[in-house]
Amino acid sequence: MALVRSGRRRRTGRDEGEAEKMLITLGAKRETSDAPLDLLEACHGRIRRFLSLARAVGERELPKAEAVEVAGQVARYFRVAFPLHLLDEDLSLSPRLSGRDPLVDAALARMRAEHPVVDAQLEPLVALCEAVQSEGEATLARRDAIRALAPSVEQAFEAHLVHEEQVLFPAAKRLLTQAEQRTLREELRARRSPGA
Repeated sequence: MALVRSGRRRRTGRDEGEAEKMLITLGAKRETSDAPLDLLEACHGRIRRFLSLARAVGERELPKAEAVEVAGQVARYFRVAFPLHLLDEDLSLSPRLSGRDPLVDAALARMRAEHPVVDAQLEPLVALCEAVQSEGEATLARRDAIRALAPSVEQAFEAHLVHEEQVLFPAAKRLLTQAEQRTLREELRARRSPGA
């Protein structure tokens, strides 16, 4: 469900198009590939999208009411879905790749070391988005704080995500058997199943 289609009167002009372009991604169709590495890459795309939306809240690209909604979406994504992605990598991908190649082992060590770092950098940004949502108002002070934090969080995540995409994901495609990839996919899906 796209936030701009929530029944409110639509705005006109250039700002509406930009806001709609950013918000429509929240209601985008899910990926159709069932390959586990495609699922992990799709998670990376969502991480980038939600960081971009946080930046949009901070840069005052959205009207206040929409900024409150988007801040809530960002906070929910990083509180609910993002931890599942970390588990996917740490508990499902990492053990399957570990010990197969020294370069991959070094990349896994880097990934595991970076996870708590990027999580710690993300925390204040998510807390600000939660505050905006809970207060029901996107104050200028909160938006300025989000604007100050968002670029460094995006930069840290981008380096982390690119490393995984360039080293670990190709290694997994190369090293994991079809059976291992099926099991990996099943674990990723199970984490997101109701009652999991």
